[in-house]
Amino acid sequence: DNRKLMMIDDNLMPEFNAVEFDKYGDKGFVSSFMGSFAYYATPYNSGITDDDPGIVQVSIMEIYSDRITLTTKNYGEYHGEKLEPTPSVFERYNGDDSQIDVPLMRLLLFGDYQIGKYLLTDESNEPLRPVFVRMCEDLEDEEFDAVMIGGDLTYSGSVTKERWNYVVDSVLGMLKEKISPNIYIISGNHDYNAGERDNFNSADYYNTYMKENLGSLEENGNGYFEKSEFYDGDVLISFVYEQDGIYFMGLSTSPDMMRGSLQNTNYNYSPKALDWIEKKLAEIGEDKTILFTAHFPLGDSNNLIKASKGAAEGSTVRLLEILKDYPNLVYLYGHDHGSSFAYISSETEERVTRYDTNGYKID
Repeated sequence: DNRKLMMIDDNLMPEFNAVEFDKYGDKGFVSSFMGSFAYYATPYNSGITDDDPGIVQVSIMEIYSDRITLTTKNYGEYHGEKLEPTPSVFERYNGDDSQIDVPLMRLLLFGDYQIGKYLLTDESNEPLRPVFVRMCEDLEDEEFDAVMIGGDLTYSGSVTKERWNYVVDSVLGMLKEKISPNIYIISGNHDYNAGERDNFNSADYYNTYMKENLGSLEENGNGYFEKSEFYDGDVLISFVYEQDGIYFMGLSTSPDMMRGSLQNTNYNYSPKALDWIEKKLAEIGEDKTILFTAHFPLGDSNNLIKASKGAAEGSTVRLLEILKDYPNLVYLYGHDHGSSFAYISSETEERVTRYDTNGYKID
């Protein structure tokens, strides 16, 4: 596919809802930003206190029999104002109207926790930001069926394997205790930093959490693993889990593409991993609801900070080819959080992009 990707004018914003959407013809998939713990408009990695939590947003997804709603939830204040964006609604084309008042499933979504600097490397400090603790306590009494994390749990700084284990166990442990034990997590472009000095895989969330709590992937063929020149053993790049009829698919970055300076220049995914995803999606079927988490936004996503924040053109075009035939798929991403412009101020729809079944964006 040699078509040129058209980058969205930052001033344009989609204005579709599930009812209006039918008139545009064949519906494809939807993509959306997940929210972030790392907006750079205020300090986020050092000097955090209860009084200065920075700017934090997460997403809450509710799956009903006939639709999916996605709502941005704010923690912290933006220019001194607490904002509550309105939800976005996606029609669920394999659903019905049997349960439209009570959600079948509720999920907490976020990306880019980015534990770095003193929170990661100084072993005298606890790695739990006060705003993260408050979020977990605020949501503790609500019922959630799963958590999805879109990469970059850690950020800058190299640490020992023991310190990394403690950091990951602390964050995921609180989510497990307060929110849900079903935590689906992928790697981004910074997760491999922490282990570079001591040469261990600091993006290995599969062996440190998911395998024990969600189940093994080696035997059932639901995980795609690659060899890496940097680590012994296989590295999980992509996975699929099924939970109560909903499919959770993840696409991680590859250490061979992300280490060193490549982490800020090579926003590509493994071609073989994309081939594997194409095959697994065909097995699942287009009538199923699929929640697909990857770190990078597609290159033509609405309201990117800048076009270079999206996945590289080759990976974007390949993903569009693969995902366009799945109208019940939601592509969830992080990464694009590097300024206050990324902050969702009034409508969750600000960071939502809808596609038709040809893989073209519906503007």
